[in-house]
Amino acid sequence: MKEIIEKAIKNGWRSSLRNPEYLSIIAVCSWPNGTRYIVTYMEIYLSHEFAKNFFGEEETRGGPKWKFHLQQLVLMTNDEAIEYLKKHL
Repeated sequence: MKEIIEKAIKNGWRSSLRNPEYLSIIAVCSWPNGTRYIVTYMEIYLSHEFAKNFFGEEETRGGPKWKFHLQQLVLMTNDEAIEYLKKHL
């Protein structure tokens, strides 16, 4: 999961995640002021900004590439989404 997040950050995703602790389903994150919070990976993966930076904004016949992949992800379980994302690393 760490590699999935790192790819999106490398491509310009400006996440509010700061030093996340990568767990199986959730990430424990910190705001810049030190406040900690929990977010599920699916919440991250299904965000438009994450998808744009992970999959890219290139146009395809059906629209932006990231939108196609996001439509696929919303139909998946957490485990299926992780496997899908790993195929696109």
